[in-house]
Amino acid sequence: MLNIATLYAIYEAVAKDKPLIERVVTISGDSIKERKNLMIPIGSPISEVVDFCGGLNSEDILAIAGGPMMGLSLPDLNRNTVKGSNALVFLDNSKIKKDKEYPCISCSTSAESELRLLVSVAVGQDSCSRPWTTNTDTHSLGSLSCPPINLVHP
Repeated sequence: MLNIATLYAIYEAVAKDKPLIERVVTISGDSIKERKNLMIPIGSPISEVVDFCGGLNSEDILAIAGGPMMGLSLPDLNRNTVKGSNALVFLDNSKIKKDKEYPCISCSTSAESELRLLVSVAVGQDSCSRPWTTNTDTHSLGSLSCPPINLVHP
């Protein structure tokens, strides 16, 4: 199924001979000073997007690329937008309810969940073996831990 952004990119490529070089990105959350919808060139630094929106209201933030439900948390703002960037959400970390985390017991939930459809098996297995900081072995994204739903909801 194609979304409206993909259809528009196809139209521009075919009718106007224009490659996909920019995306409309929604900037939102309680920690960003000015919420906006911006046409951003692909590859733009997220830190520059934040500056363009007036900066942040808080130092302790959770930055999410992609939206609050399916987005992935960003370890820092020194990342660039990609062609799939459609939203950047900046939340005040002190206002986020923290659930208690339990050690992984290698349950079958991981194998039975839809998570396997979203992420590779290697990332899922790696998430149970050690906490994520900057995981260069599997290049996993976000804060991974059991239960597997934590990957879907950062």
